[in-house]
Amino acid sequence: GQTAVETLMGKVSQRLTGTLGSTGIGVSELDNASGTLLSGMASGFSSGGVSSEETGGALTQMVAGGTAGLGDLTLAGHDSTSVQNALGAITSEVTASLGKLPGHDSSLVSARLRTLAQGAAQGIGTLRASSSRTAGRVTLSDNDTLTLTSTVAQKAVAALGRIDNVSSDNLSSFVSAVTEGVVENLGKTGVTGTDALSSLTNAVIESAVDGLDEITLTGYDADDLEDMVGGITSGATKGLGGLSTSGVGAAAMPTMLKTITKAASQGLNRLDSTLLDNASKLSGLLNRISSSTVDALQNVSISGFDPSDAN
Repeated sequence: GQTAVETLMGKVSQRLTGTLGSTGIGVSELDNASGTLLSGMASGFSSGGVSSEETGGALTQMVAGGTAGLGDLTLAGHDSTSVQNALGAITSEVTASLGKLPGHDSSLVSARLRTLAQGAAQGIGTLRASSSRTAGRVTLSDNDTLTLTSTVAQKAVAALGRIDNVSSDNLSSFVSAVTEGVVENLGKTGVTGTDALSSLTNAVIESAVDGLDEITLTGYDADDLEDMVGGITSGATKGLGGLSTSGVGAAAMPTMLKTITKAASQGLNRLDSTLLDNASKLSGLLNRISSSTVDALQNVSISGFDPSDAN
């Protein structure tokens, strides 16, 4: 069950975004308003008495509630696109505000990125469930779910350089935490079955790679790319262990691993050429995609799956 703090955060944030329609803003301002509200809430944890230990759960429920609230609001022109823009802003701004959370230290960022991703997945699941009811204000298709989920990965990665007191040396473990957090919680979006989860995983990884050239942080450059892409594939591979309850068993693992390596390779096409010095880096990158996936398999526990079978 949830703690009192978690329940409160979920309810307050859902109410805040859910009533934005009555504040007089237009649909084009929804993303900015949503992102500002939730990052303000996160930045207020310390003064609100939320302890460092309570922060992970509070963050999950705040993001879940704020995301779910996007399905409650009445606003002219509000549809799946404005939900995507608002969720993108929530993800970016809350990621950027991780440095203002209680007890902030670079060693806590990875765990908090995973809880943020969990909250977004839960919120997307609530949005899907409410959109299938007749009273739902926004209708979401399976494709919208895919777009929302991949937006979370892309925006979280892109905002990593905005977190206070982190160095470029931390970035590969942070991107790994983003993809692990998003992939392990894909079942919470309400999507089940290997085919659908494989499509979601593919979109998440391509989008995470796509976010790499939006990171701005002193010391981060093209030389970091191998570690960053390796972090993305390694995190996604570890995240597969969280999908066993959503129908991904040992038999599906070869398919899922192929999806991860293929998506990371395809994602490279989205990168800015200044970050990807084409031919000189490509073979090293492709090798790293394979090796990081294989290495991370040791951390995947799915009943009946033996990592050595996948080599």
